[in-house]
Amino acid sequence: MANRFAYTLLDLRKQELDRAYYEIVHQLEVDPADVGLEALAKRLTAWAMEILRAEVVASGMYSAELSTLDEQDEPDTYIYAVTICQNGSDQVVTWPDPRGFIDV
Repeated sequence: MANRFAYTLLDLRKQELDRAYYEIVHQLEVDPADVGLEALAKRLTAWAMEILRAEVVASGMYSAELSTLDEQDEPDTYIYAVTICQNGSDQVVTWPDPRGFIDV
């Protein structure tokens, strides 16, 4: 079976002092055959910001990820991620993952 890829936007919440959980806000299957994985990684932040502006979401910490998908359409192998700290519609901070782009 060929790898499938997706953008996934996750809402990151702290559940307990030492535990966090995530909830998928939005997911979009993407095809790297059209533009390549590196181009998809570069477009990830714009995609996530578009979703956050269009959806009614709480202020908080979000992770936008490019990954492969498993058989249940869940994110599987991590390729690239951007963390987004949103405090209102006009106060947004993003930063790339320090590990950068990972070849698949």
